[in-house]
Amino acid sequence: MAADILEFSIENLKEDNVKCNAVLIYMILGLWAWSLLQFTLVLTSVSGAKVRMFRKTKKIYICRACLCCENEIWALSITLLMQDGPFLVMRLYLLIHHNVVNQMMIFFTCKNILVIMLQAYRILIVCTDSNQIEPAEDSGDAVEVMEDASEPSKKSSQSGDMVALDVKGE
Repeated sequence: MAADILEFSIENLKEDNVKCNAVLIYMILGLWAWSLLQFTLVLTSVSGAKVRMFRKTKKIYICRACLCCENEIWALSITLLMQDGPFLVMRLYLLIHHNVVNQMMIFFTCKNILVIMLQAYRILIVCTDSNQIEPAEDSGDAVEVMEDASEPSKKSSQSGDMVALDVKGE
């Protein structure tokens, strides 16, 4: 990643077709600055464990949660939108329109294409894989989230088979 960012700014600015074009210089420096902003976004923080009430059921529930809220989707999207996507577009523009061809440019263009394909595949896998709810550990039954254990309601206290599980929140 670091080699890609450094090559993008330093090597492209040394090219003769780029040196004399102020618009290209500003575009390269703008994309370079944009790509550095991705490091200010931290998506790896995880909150502590939450205790939630669960009701035992015999049905398997499919989780239809908003996939755009998962940390892994955000991390992959940020890399795509803030580095690999813009770098690929700019490199293809320099290769095709300005005829800037060198070994590093071709190598990193191929690398960006490969990374974009792999990240798109990973997003597809995460989206299709996260639609499952695993059974509870103690029994073979599926569980349905009812409410936080810290705020029990009258409705849930009337239903019989309640279980409190320690669940890590994301």
